[in-house]
Amino acid sequence: MNILYNLKEILLEILFPSRCIFCGTYLEGYICPKCIKKLDFAKNYCIFCGTPLTSSENICYNCKKEERIVDGLELLGYYKESWETLVFKFKFENKPYLAKILAHLGKEKIRGRDWKIDFITYVPMVRERELKRGYNQAEILAKFLGKELNIEIINALVLKRPILEQKALKYEERIENVKNAYVVNPKVDITGKNILLVDDVYTTGATLKECAKELKRGRAGKVFSFVICKTLI
Repeated sequence: MNILYNLKEILLEILFPSRCIFCGTYLEGYICPKCIKKLDFAKNYCIFCGTPLTSSENICYNCKKEERIVDGLELLGYYKESWETLVFKFKFENKPYLAKILAHLGKEKIRGRDWKIDFITYVPMVRERELKRGYNQAEILAKFLGKELNIEIINALVLKRPILEQKALKYEERIENVKNAYVVNPKVDITGKNILLVDDVYTTGATLKECAKELKRGRAGKVFSFVICKTLI
């Protein structure tokens, strides 16, 4: 099976040579090694929400005082400059294949945490928007992460009703928009299982927290999260 997969990868590279989305270099991946080195990876941030920290502590002020629903967060960078360009191309320019390099980069971050993960799942998308885009970027990213980490992917969450796009909403509106919008898929059993929940961007955390809350209602163990970027607000 691995031999066939590798042959397929080689054939695709010959027929459709990869090109770096930043500098245009061919045959060195969708982000070439030189451009990967230029990416500003997040460092020294809160282990629960990704907020940058200036002290040696690893938990921010807000996460210390609030009830923590997500048991840990890992990210690649902050939503600005090259990371913003990368996420935009991944989501809106029909480049789902970028999930492969993003998952590869994410694997190292996730392995650096002492997380015991049983399943990987993702934030579901409104069906009409998914059909219009052609894919759910969180789902594709989750599937590539599953391959990188050798962990089973499950469709653990179902969207009960349509929701508005979060990016146009204020903080309180975001919370209300996703409140009770998700439910655990009755076809899966997550009792006592630790879940890695995948999404693309963390802004206020409203979506991830609501999804994590529902997973725990479904008797999941711990719920960790991985996102490409966090928005600085």
